[in-house]
Amino acid sequence: MPKTSHIISLCLAGPLPHNERRVAGWYNDAMEVQIMVDPGDGEAVDGKTGVYSNGLDTWYNLRIPKNANSNAIDNDYDLRYPLEHHVSGIGMTGWDWKHKKSIRVGFDYDSLTGHAAGVGISDEQLAEIRSKLMQVPEALVLRSTGGLGIHLYFELDPASLPSTANHTEHAALAIACLKVISRQVGFDFQANLDGAGSNLWVWHKKMTPENQGLTILKDNVNSDGSRAYMPVPENWRLYIDVATRKRQKVRIEGVPEDEQDSIADKAASQKAVPLTEMHKQIISGLQQYTEFSTAWIPDHHLLQTHTYALQKYFREREASGIPLIGNFETLSEGKDSKPNAFCFPLDGGGFRVVRFGKGTKEHTLWQMDRSNWTYTYYNQALNFFDASNAYSGLEDDKAGFTFTDANAAISAVQAMGHQIEIPEELADRKVILRQHKGGKLLVEIESLKTDKDLDIVGWIKKRGKWIKVYNINVSSTKDSIDFEEIDENTRAVITPNHTLSGWYIRHDQGMWMQLGKDDARSKLKSIGYEMAEPILGQTISKAWIHVNLPFREEYPGNRQWNLNAAQLKFNPATDVDPDGNSQHPHWDLILDHIGKELDNYLIELPWAQRNGIRTGKDYLMLWIACMIREPFEPMPYLFLYGLQESGKSILHEAISLLMTKGVIRADTAITNTSDFNGELAGAILCVIEEKDITKAGAAVYNKIKDWVISPEISIHAKHKQVYQQRNSTHWIQCANLKTDCPIFKGDTRITMIQVSPLIPGTEIAKPLLREKLIEEGPYFLATLLNASLPDLEHRMRLPIVVTSNKDQLADSNRTVLEAFLDDKCFYVPGACVPFAEFCTIFLATLDESTKEDWDRGKLYGALPSMYPIGTYTGNTRYIGNMSFTPAENQGFVFTCKSKKLVKNIED
Repeated sequence: MPKTSHIISLCLAGPLPHNERRVAGWYNDAMEVQIMVDPGDGEAVDGKTGVYSNGLDTWYNLRIPKNANSNAIDNDYDLRYPLEHHVSGIGMTGWDWKHKKSIRVGFDYDSLTGHAAGVGISDEQLAEIRSKLMQVPEALVLRSTGGLGIHLYFELDPASLPSTANHTEHAALAIACLKVISRQVGFDFQANLDGAGSNLWVWHKKMTPENQGLTILKDNVNSDGSRAYMPVPENWRLYIDVATRKRQKVRIEGVPEDEQDSIADKAASQKAVPLTEMHKQIISGLQQYTEFSTAWIPDHHLLQTHTYALQKYFREREASGIPLIGNFETLSEGKDSKPNAFCFPLDGGGFRVVRFGKGTKEHTLWQMDRSNWTYTYYNQALNFFDASNAYSGLEDDKAGFTFTDANAAISAVQAMGHQIEIPEELADRKVILRQHKGGKLLVEIESLKTDKDLDIVGWIKKRGKWIKVYNINVSSTKDSIDFEEIDENTRAVITPNHTLSGWYIRHDQGMWMQLGKDDARSKLKSIGYEMAEPILGQTISKAWIHVNLPFREEYPGNRQWNLNAAQLKFNPATDVDPDGNSQHPHWDLILDHIGKELDNYLIELPWAQRNGIRTGKDYLMLWIACMIREPFEPMPYLFLYGLQESGKSILHEAISLLMTKGVIRADTAITNTSDFNGELAGAILCVIEEKDITKAGAAVYNKIKDWVISPEISIHAKHKQVYQQRNSTHWIQCANLKTDCPIFKGDTRITMIQVSPLIPGTEIAKPLLREKLIEEGPYFLATLLNASLPDLEHRMRLPIVVTSNKDQLADSNRTVLEAFLDDKCFYVPGACVPFAEFCTIFLATLDESTKEDWDRGKLYGALPSMYPIGTYTGNTRYIGNMSFTPAENQGFVFTCKSKKLVKNIED
């Protein structure tokens, strides 16, 4: 029997139709490959993921090799089912697992066309990405399999392929390549990325000649016909921890482990200044010194380099006649090639340079902040005070500095970004730099008796001294405030829509407390700042933006503060069973039990069949996976009902074990009339437990409609300003009665599931079950993070599932008018009935007590918009597009204009 790799080669070369044979031709038996099968007429095999059987054949998803993330195992066994009959997709990562080399790396950008707002990438974003990629010679751009998104590839030079020991290293290389291109083009290609270095389909059944899936949009061909290959980034191995999710940002090379977090936080507190051409020019200049390591670290928006390289480049620019601004000196002799400083971009093309290691001694140009970081500026002018101090100027009481020699004074002015000249005749005397009227620079040099007959052009001898005024602004004075120290203790925080939220003060135990302005003032005084009021003003001008980014780091960068965001409690397991056997049986039991009612409905739904979702367990697992991996995408509101002790609540209780926070009780938020909902800030899973929320009236359903779908949510905490944040809420309601949830006809947001009673003798004590769920948590999380998410087809990331119980409940919740329209009326474009006749027939169906609630005025306003009301013939009022009997479409529809029914011809 032929091996799997041989069958794949035959299928790609032969029977499987393709729009671009070049892509299919990338496959050989050394390439890491993934096969996705279509369930077809098969049934899911218990305990196996992606395995189906029809009694004759058993077919399954597979990956070659096993254990690709660590030590690859050859599992290219005989294939025992006809691949061409069951395959739905064949994909590759670009990693040659046999020779441990990376051939190409790929990236997937999915379009949202046809999907809900907020899902995928907008047409504008996709167009911008495509436009930017046209500037990248190395970019090979294809349409995605469905033709709407794009696949981006970078091919590596076959003559010098990088060695990558496993798929994890391959993924790290992919991330590094994208970071390099992002910096070169000045565009963040990672912001809307679906996958990096992961599997991309090279064949899929949804490709058609019409959608042109996988055809080439931009080739990576040079003008001479050669291929433009991606240079291998020198620091790509730094991204291994990112690829394995051990870190969310790359480790900073050369920095001790105990300082990593401190430097990362410092980087995140800086304003993320976009790189200008001057920044890029300096970086390129530094990179020409191959004896030193210089690298741009996009994760932290900083440059790593050596201070000796900075000094060398500064002096070369000066010697070339194209000097940089200010001055730069270092005590380092450049004996070690490793980086010893990190540089933060500043407005105007300069950098703030900080030495590795707190307390490092440096040249007098450098300063030390109160946290003991040694820093200076590069291509940036110093103020008068700092420049004079740096060159040993002695301050007097008249806003001046005395220098022992002319060279020191000249260097100080140069550090301010300007030039002065000291006559040779005066060069060996003390020089005073002083602020003159209007903030100009006054230069004073002592006059001697021997100068009696001396005449120096441009200089005035007055009262025993030589003076010259330069049109150089030196009005800036010493900034006595160490803002970084303030930032470590007292912060003003604004909301994402830039309204002041208040101040946060660091407690002595390290925690942050939100307090008022008076408390912030007291904190500043306690650390030595008596004039606290102007400092509070500075904290506002440099305020942090409070963001909610679930499962992301506390400091994403650019002075964003992801304070109190939910994090995952576990690292995903790496020793996952390569044969797909479940390693989280207790999680499976819960999902199977709660989702059981959906089984019979999912097998009939085309979207579920297309995506291999066969059971309620599959549906709930993907619901949780989407919530964690795409927390801002809308998901169905899950309404679980059933008898007490049926196990409904264990679903949200189990999910809470995966997160540090973010699972909250939302009963009050959804039912209170005051609209206070502060508890929803930062919420991931909102739980409503054993409460009949229908008693709160129609407002509850309006909140469900808004909070389930809206991309943003208004947060209104008591005594706080209302602000908008991205909506990360997902909803589960548990109740004993199915009538406890407001479900109406046409609902498109709620999946309603009846949870059956537990079979006697199958119960597991909650403490024991909790222990098992925690034990299996890393394996369940690995399954969630590696699960293939379904295609985007609807307004929500997963569609709702409609059961007969939900239909029955919606029917029972119809108003008498809705019931009458459903049971007695027909929507027929172009038909019409007299409004008076409709009222008579409708009112006749009501009992006497109900008739009191309805009259013609109420009916006029209650009819759906599909049934317009207006005068038509004989100045009589009619209802358009309605008939009491089945009838043919008249070829036009009625609309209402100026209180008259008007015919609109249908296209």
